[in-house]
Amino acid sequence: MRAFIVKSDTAYIDEGEAPFKTGRLDVMLNSAISAITNGNAQGARRDVEFFMVMPLNDPPIIHINAPEIMRTPIDEEDMLSLLLDGLKGRARGVSGMRGSLDSLLKNLQSRGYFLLYLHEEGMPIKSIHPRENMAFILGNQNGMPNSDESIMKKRGVRKVSLGPLPYMTWECVAIINAILDRRILLT
Repeated sequence: MRAFIVKSDTAYIDEGEAPFKTGRLDVMLNSAISAITNGNAQGARRDVEFFMVMPLNDPPIIHINAPEIMRTPIDEEDMLSLLLDGLKGRARGVSGMRGSLDSLLKNLQSRGYFLLYLHEEGMPIKSIHPRENMAFILGNQNGMPNSDESIMKKRGVRKVSLGPLPYMTWECVAIINAILDRRILLT
């Protein structure tokens, strides 16, 4: 199983507003789509969990368990609809959680996940040997605050990089899925 954790200190869900107006919720939604969809194939992936960590939201953590979802979102509006249905108990595979980034990382480590933080200054991702359970932590358009980086350092999270170029968060998720799916080595 692989997991993606995307943290945003600005995003939140407001049903009456467009996602780009709610602290860049659109970044979170597009990252979730990149994580749980199967590229050109139909349906959701069977090997991905996705976590949105949004302290301004209630609940602050949204968990998407791709093997359980019954419909595959194709755009931001559809993804938001899936999240709202799941949070209201009308869709499987989506749930809200209490806690923080630290408690989520602790939970994933206790479940056997190897944690990696995607950062431009990390070691090349090609130097990491694939493992059965890997979790990738990404920031949003603003990156991660120092306090979160301290939490990750305390938990022994290793930094990895896709290379010197900056990418959008959802692009990083898609690239990581491709690397793990096809064992592509980036230079």
